[in-house]
Amino acid sequence: MVTVSVARETIVPDVVALGVPELVELGEEDQVSDAPARPPSAGTEGAVGAPLRPAGSNRRGGTRAPGRHRPSDRYGPPPSRGRSWATYAVVGIVALIALAALLALALAKSLPPVSAGVTGYRVLSDSTVQVRFEVHKAPLAQAVCTVRARDRSGAETGRADVTVGPRRDSRRITEVSYDLQTRTRAVDGELAGCRITRTR
Repeated sequence: MVTVSVARETIVPDVVALGVPELVELGEEDQVSDAPARPPSAGTEGAVGAPLRPAGSNRRGGTRAPGRHRPSDRYGPPPSRGRSWATYAVVGIVALIALAALLALALAKSLPPVSAGVTGYRVLSDSTVQVRFEVHKAPLAQAVCTVRARDRSGAETGRADVTVGPRRDSRRITEVSYDLQTRTRAVDGELAGCRITRTR
């Protein structure tokens, strides 16, 4: 009796021939992670290739303090608040003094050194009218007052300058009565004005 031994051959199917995709072993740098992508951190390059600077830093690499930066070595120390208030106070006082001086000057100019007014008149004749007036001035000042008269038509019929000299007393009011000669019969007597011509 003859014994025949048959060796069994293990057949491994070709995975490529059967259409099964070939498995490729990935390295650590090629493995895909399911974690979400992180944004680029400070100091890394952006999309355009320029390095991103951290917030609060300047172009020279230093750190800028919050708020407006004022280098004292270039502009000097900032002004003191107390000094600025003192400056404003001085300017305000000077402005008030100047305003008070202007008001005093305006008041002095508004008060004339001489004033006068007619107290009455009387027609003495066809050629004379008496004009009475008062002059307010300093006792030692001398004034010249102009009197005039008009006829019925309103035309001026007489005019004269009357000198009102200094007084010997301290009274500031001088009463004057002057007979004005006219060309025709006057119907009134007027005072055109007075002016100071000399003071002592």
